[in-house]
Amino acid sequence: MFNILKLCSQGGTWDEAEAALFIISTVISNIIPEENNVLPELVQAIIMLPLTSHPALLLTSIDLLGSASEWLSKNTAFLGKVVEWLLQLAVTPVFAAPAADAIEKVLTATPVVVTNNENEKAADSWARIASEPVLWIDRIATIFREVRPWNGGNLRTANSAASADAAPWLDIATALYKVLSEALKRYESTSRVVEHCCRSISIALVVFRFIVRSLGVQSIGFVEPLITQMMDIFSRQQHSCFLYLSSILVDEYGGMESLQPGLMIMLETLAHGTFTVLTLENGPRDHPDTVDDLFRLAQRFVTRAPSAFFVHPVAAALFECAMVCLSLDHQEANRSVTRFFTSIIEQLLSARKAGFRDPGVIAAEELVIVHGAKLIELCLHAAIFKVSGSLRRDLAEIVYMLSKIDRGKHKEWLITGTSRLPRGPLAATDEQLEQFVDNITADPERVSMRDVYTQIRDLIKLYE
Repeated sequence: MFNILKLCSQGGTWDEAEAALFIISTVISNIIPEENNVLPELVQAIIMLPLTSHPALLLTSIDLLGSASEWLSKNTAFLGKVVEWLLQLAVTPVFAAPAADAIEKVLTATPVVVTNNENEKAADSWARIASEPVLWIDRIATIFREVRPWNGGNLRTANSAASADAAPWLDIATALYKVLSEALKRYESTSRVVEHCCRSISIALVVFRFIVRSLGVQSIGFVEPLITQMMDIFSRQQHSCFLYLSSILVDEYGGMESLQPGLMIMLETLAHGTFTVLTLENGPRDHPDTVDDLFRLAQRFVTRAPSAFFVHPVAAALFECAMVCLSLDHQEANRSVTRFFTSIIEQLLSARKAGFRDPGVIAAEELVIVHGAKLIELCLHAAIFKVSGSLRRDLAEIVYMLSKIDRGKHKEWLITGTSRLPRGPLAATDEQLEQFVDNITADPERVSMRDVYTQIRDLIKLYE
């Protein structure tokens, strides 16, 4: 058969070669491992096959190498090249299963050889793993990702009925919190590459997230020291992942009035620390993930603790910062900003519908009314000159929803906003801008968000 295979390689067809390999594969497991006349040359010929060969030929070759596992265990010089060749095929879907099966057979037959390969480096490898926090922190996160309270498997939240029974893993979580807190403190000032440092901290924060969400309200004992530590580290290192974790805390505890003052202090500290990054030249453009996390956090306050949020001065600062970030052409970051504005308007509309009015509602209304004209101006400017694609639709939604706050003022805001758009030969005329305003405000009852988006899209064409 091997002689036939040689003849095929010189002038035969692929199906003749495949037939010879198939017959060899059926008997190769019966060949003694000490055979050194035919098999070395055969194995070498197989691993030299191009990956572009006929699929049937490659599949038969894979099966043959898997059947030759006992021979490979005694002829380890070919082991590395065989496994490497099989791995190259394993990434192709049609070969993945047979290649994986062949690799398993080969490695099962050669465990001692594989284990001892480059064994002189094993001590260093294990030492690195033992001192690498990321691996172990990630494993802890996996445990808490799957943990659920034993009360029917439902998550304990701030809105859940109180239970006198402590979660059975509360003591374990408390001990883990101390370790993770120490890890945050230690690696906050590490000399590693910043990206890897942030990764370590981020994964630690993921663990905190799952501790909070698996224990629910019973994790309240962690909240105060965790917030204190976050604010302390954030004053020196503005890691965006702290903003993300804060949004989780607000989601869990924002509805508890007793905790809202502390959460607002946290927001003020994190927001002002973030402003120092975003007020740098090209700050939002260079830090889109920070913009994304900041306004996800702000949006959580809008929905979970609106009364406490809007009466605090930080709400106005975030509102003004969000207006500046409307021109950021980044999908996730811009969407978080626009969602922040639409959430504010939705909260106001919900309060009106329910007949609810408190200092928070009044403060939110004042924010929107004071900045309404500027907000529309920046939405139009961003849609025309700065952003692209579906982000323009999100900006149109803000313009549309502002009409529901005050229809009379909405027209004034549109007139003011359009009056500040650039003039020139390649720009809309005054008459076209007036028509744009009239088309949006002529019949508020019948104008939809789609209509507003269509009008803005037509306006954009006048500036192209």
